[in-house]
Amino acid sequence: MLYIGLTKKEISFFPRPLCYLQRVAFLFTNGIQQWPVYYFQALPENSEDWITLREEEYFQLQPFGYRTRIYQMFLPFVHYAMGYESQWQKTSLERNEELAAWLKQRYEAIHPQSLRLKAIQFVVVYYDINENFSLEGHWRPPPLEFFAPEKIKILSTHHF
Repeated sequence: MLYIGLTKKEISFFPRPLCYLQRVAFLFTNGIQQWPVYYFQALPENSEDWITLREEEYFQLQPFGYRTRIYQMFLPFVHYAMGYESQWQKTSLERNEELAAWLKQRYEAIHPQSLRLKAIQFVVVYYDINENFSLEGHWRPPPLEFFAPEKIKILSTHHF
């Protein structure tokens, strides 16, 4: 099969569909080992416990798939949190501030009887793609409580 990739010629005795599959496989030479999942947490006033906000309450269209808008929005900030300098770092921080303010406003509109929020934080969990979560129904991110505390990384915290 290396012959097909290097010479871009088919081997005459090989089935044509197998040659096509091999060419496609050469496009994806390395796969991802971990998948990022982002969570939004809120800290109500007079409380020390963070609550995880459910995305479906805040976003009509569920973000799904690889490199969604949420992924793209948090990626420069993830690089900064990991110690890499990014030209988009300042823009990403401003964007996170705006998103935190919007989430606070939306939370208080949806839950008027609840306590006001004093902080919002964004967290990311990288889990191995081989892990099986055994959730019922369509795929969705597992609950944050499913992960060990050492796997949870705080991207940013925004106090009001």
